[in-house]
Amino acid sequence: MNHSNDYKHTIFWTMLTLVPFLLQTFGLIPTMEWATHPSNGPISVFTGPLLHGSWRHMFGNLVGMLLGVSILVKFYPRAYGKVMFLGFLLPPYIMYMFESIKSLGISGLVYTVIWFVIVSGLTSNIKEKFYTSIAILFFYGSTLNSAVPTAAIRGIAWQAHLTGICVAMVLVIYYKIKKIY
Repeated sequence: MNHSNDYKHTIFWTMLTLVPFLLQTFGLIPTMEWATHPSNGPISVFTGPLLHGSWRHMFGNLVGMLLGVSILVKFYPRAYGKVMFLGFLLPPYIMYMFESIKSLGISGLVYTVIWFVIVSGLTSNIKEKFYTSIAILFFYGSTLNSAVPTAAIRGIAWQAHLTGICVAMVLVIYYKIKKIY
């Protein structure tokens, strides 16, 4: 991956997070008809992650996405494609298959990226990756309380968060076994 073009990945994911939310905000996208859920059909696996419940929800995901993608591209460029693809697809697909709540947001991908970077760095022998993971863990470690059923009380789709973490763990194990990074 060409590191001089790393910003392009950040811009892409920023636009993919922001533009659909703006269309949703202006009433051009029917939010609950696009939410991830079997009642909305299989296409909702792709549309639900592009929508958000509020500006706060969107900005929270956007900040995590920008941080996670930047670090992923810098430290794990060979893993970037698989992490982003599977992190975008698997959390909403799993929620869809288990007929979970109607879900909005790209949180599953954000959790996949953030926890992939954290766990990969914590298990790395490279100091820069290790210390970066410690810093991210300091800021995002508390997100674990949003990946448990009690988070539903606060209106959080904890299932997306938990599946994102699980996808990250499987990917870390895969890459460690393959010794790709």
